[in-house]
Order: sequence, then C-alpha cells, then structure tokens
Amino acid sequence: MRAITATLALAATVLLVPAPGSAVPGETPIQPGAKIFSPVGQCTMNFVFTDPAGTLYIGTAGHCARVGDRVSSEEGSFGTAVYSHRTTVKDFALIRIDTDRYDQVDPAVRAWGGPTGHTTATETTIGDPLLQYGFGIGFGEAAETRQRLGPMSNDSFTRYRAYVPSNFGDSGSPVLHAATGKALGVVVEFAYATGLSEGPTVEAILADLAAEGYALAVVTAPWEPFIPN
Repeated sequence: MRAITATLALAATVLLVPAPGSAVPGETPIQPGAKIFSPVGQCTMNFVFTDPAGTLYIGTAGHCARVGDRVSSEEGSFGTAVYSHRTTVKDFALIRIDTDRYDQVDPAVRAWGGPTGHTTATETTIGDPLLQYGFGIGFGEAAETRQRLGPMSNDSFTRYRAYVPSNFGDSGSPVLHAATGKALGVVVEFAYATGLSEGPTVEAILADLAAEGYALAVVTAPWEPFIPN
C-alpha cells in the first residue's frame, strides 16, 4: 500500500469499531475482505464481479498483483491477474477466479454484508458514513478491528477519500456506502497519522474495465441497513 504522505507517523488513531448488522456473512476463502497473496505481497480482496458469460472475478489493488500473477487465498492458489493498473489514479487489479474454486466464493463483504450494487457520484456526498474491512498491520490481528467506519471527506467520479484508518495490508480493501450497502471504492493509499485513506471509486473502475473489454457487474449479496451509533 502506498502512503498518502511520505512519512508514516505512528501516532495514536481513534478507531471506531461498530457492531456488525444482523445479516453478518460467514467467512470463505474468496470473499471481499479476505486476505490475498501474490508474488508482490499480501493485500486484501475487494468485490466479486461477473461478466455476461458468468465468469467470476475478484479485485484487489493494482500494486498488489501484476498481469499474469497467480494469486492465493489462505487456502491455496485460486486465480490469475488478467488486468492491473498501478498509476496514482488507476490502482486496481482484476483476478479471474479458477472455475474449480467457485464453491469457495462468497460475494458478501465480511462482517458487513452487501454490496447491493455500486454507487455513482450523484448519490453520495461528503460526510456520508463508509464501511471498510481489511487486514492492515495493527488492525488485521483481531476480527473486531478489521471492520472500520468513518465519514467520507472527498467525493468525485474517480476518487474518494475518508477518515477510515488503514495501514499496510489493507490495500485492495472493499469500501461500502453505509446508507445503501453499495460498493463505493477500494483502499489503495493511506495517511496513518490522520486516519485518512483513499482510492478509486468502483464506478470509475467499472468504466476503466469496460474500456479494456471487460463488461462486468458487481455481484450483490444480502444487506441489512447499517445505522452508526
């Protein structure tokens, strides 16, 4: 994961740990919020996607897997990176899941459930609560701190930013819009000292993928409305 600032200040960060909703999904090896391993290192999986033929894919950050890399879950190899961009604006990798691993796939975001679809820039605004699940250093050791929430501080078609603390290992983490349960973005950068994290929006990712010939849709999952305390 790239840091938003050049220096990581290991200052105390207030971490809001919400109780999950009533429709809490179980855990499977290939799922939004699960660990992913590649020759580049360890990151976090985000959303499950499908094409008109029914092929299944899952995403992570672009700097977490290169095209052609074989990737693994905690239960072994499961797919190949078929698309990867690692620029500042475009930082996303698409993993085509092996068909013999489809029975290990769950599209529900760990702890939160959803997504119910994906957001557009016209239906979100600064201050909206966002939900994340990831395996960042210092957060990933306990299930209670893998799930995090915070307000959105920047909102555009291509990029979001939020006060949701992240660290190395959270790269690729799924970010949900709390009011709708929709897939909003992917964590690719952070500033540990301020608790800020940011990345591309799912709306922009899908547009980029379509331009590359991947007509994909987010695979949805059950969702219970989340109301922050």
